[in-house]
Amino acid sequence: MPDTLPFSADLNEWAVNAGFDVSSPSWDLFIAIFFVAAVVLYGLTLGRERIIVVLMSIYMGVAISHAVPVLANEGQILGFDAYIVRLVVFFAVILAMFFLSSRAGIFSGFGANGHILVLVAISVLQVGLLISTTLSYLPTTMTGALSPLMQSVFLSETAVTIWAVVPLLAFYFMKGKGGGAKDD
Repeated sequence: MPDTLPFSADLNEWAVNAGFDVSSPSWDLFIAIFFVAAVVLYGLTLGRERIIVVLMSIYMGVAISHAVPVLANEGQILGFDAYIVRLVVFFAVILAMFFLSSRAGIFSGFGANGHILVLVAISVLQVGLLISTTLSYLPTTMTGALSPLMQSVFLSETAVTIWAVVPLLAFYFMKGKGGGAKDD
C-alpha cells in the first residue's frame, strides 16, 4: 500500500505551486481556508436578504472607518495603533448595521432564498471584499509577510477596486434573476 494517496500528493504539489507551504502553515493558508469556509457556510446559512444586509453593512463600515480619522487619533492617545482602531470601528459598524437593519426589516423586499449558485457567487464577492478591506487596514509590516499571490488577490490596487465594485455590479445584473430585488 502506498504511503500517500495520489490525491494528497496532487493537492500538496498544487499548494506548493500556489505558494502555500502546508508543512509550516502561514497566514496565507489561514486566509485561503477562511475564504473557502466562509463562502460555503456564509452563503448557505444566511440567505439572500441577510447577505444583502451584510454587504451594505460592510460598505457602511468602510465609509465610516475612513471618514472618521479622529477615532484613529483618539485611539493612539489611548495607546492603540491606528489600524486596530480602524478595524474595531469597521467591524463594530458591520455588526451594528446588521442587527439594526435586520430588526427594522430593512431590505425586506428581497427574497430570503435564492438560487444556490447566485448565493455562492455573492458570498465569494462579499467575503473577498471583507478580507480585502481587513487586510488593507493592516500595516505593510504585517501584510508584507503574505505571499505574492495573496497580496495580488486581496491587496493590489486592482484587486481592492475589483472587490469594492464587483459586488454592487453583481447585484445590479442579478436583479430579477433570482439574485436581486423581487419585481413586484
